[in-house]
Amino acid sequence: MKLRRIPIKLGKETREEQREAGRHNPSLVVYFRDRKGTHRVPINAGYYDDVEGFRSGDETFILTTNSSLEYVGLEVFRGDESLGDVFFQYDHEIKDVLGPRGLDQADYNIVKILSDCFTY
Repeated sequence: MKLRRIPIKLGKETREEQREAGRHNPSLVVYFRDRKGTHRVPINAGYYDDVEGFRSGDETFILTTNSSLEYVGLEVFRGDESLGDVFFQYDHEIKDVLGPRGLDQADYNIVKILSDCFTY
């Protein structure tokens, strides 16, 4: 998989989107561009998470990490269509999936490892 970092912007979902999703707190939305245009999609991330974007072919990977709360998640999109997501919490789960270095490795490596968890 040839993976490259892409620029993303983050914003807040609207109150209507929050209500429709049944959330008590607003989620973040990510803005990114690809060959199909500019997209705005809600993601499973909070305001204090680190969020990075990557692309391989026509798939966009959004990596969310939070070291202090011990979790990592990866969401995959083709355009604005969600292809799925994975989420791991707590040090033991993260190390089971990512190896002994856990979150102490390059985001690029984390995305490559987590993308192997998908079957699409």
